[in-house]
Amino acid sequence: MTSLRTESSWSKDSVEDKAVPGQPINFGTVVPGVYRSSYPQEADYPFIEKLGLRTIITLVDKEFPETFLPFMKTNNIKHCHITMEGTKKQTIPVQTMSAILEVIHDKRNHPVLIHCNQGRHRTGCVVAITRKLQEWNAERILDEYKSYAHPKIRDGDVEYINGFQVTAIQHLGLVPLVENLPVQNVQPRPRPARLYAVAALIIMVFVSVKEVMSGA
Repeated sequence: MTSLRTESSWSKDSVEDKAVPGQPINFGTVVPGVYRSSYPQEADYPFIEKLGLRTIITLVDKEFPETFLPFMKTNNIKHCHITMEGTKKQTIPVQTMSAILEVIHDKRNHPVLIHCNQGRHRTGCVVAITRKLQEWNAERILDEYKSYAHPKIRDGDVEYINGFQVTAIQHLGLVPLVENLPVQNVQPRPRPARLYAVAALIIMVFVSVKEVMSGA
């Protein structure tokens, strides 16, 4: 059985440089239906296919692998190519982040995979801002970022994440991603056969009582 690592289960020791055979490096579940990873390789396609993706968001500007676009076309996956410059030397423009977040938060695009080259810095910053929208505290957001970025944690990324103000994208009206699908405690409806059995029992009791009363 394939194991999907969720963000509620990660720890600093368990997520360092994950390389699960058949999965993209740094693959993880942000919330149900929203995934993150490094650049998918051809060997990862069978695993990705099982996710039933509707959308893949590519954050890097590079020549696509020969099999990447045909794979998406075969599986009816929409490709959103939103170039984000490397975060090492410059800040992410709010317009770029806004465009990415709008795709992620539109449920019509789910299930969706977000990826860059290594699934560390660009993807890490995007996920960090989604966490801000979810009102995670700063320590938890940075712990998650660092767990993926290790051993190349960028001070610029940390500064960007800490300094990002949700008010800058408030006009987008984004609804925070739901971390866990709600479980409704609904009692099952009685089956018709059970209803008939109950009705028959009531009739039998009624007849028995009537016979007893008649005999009296």
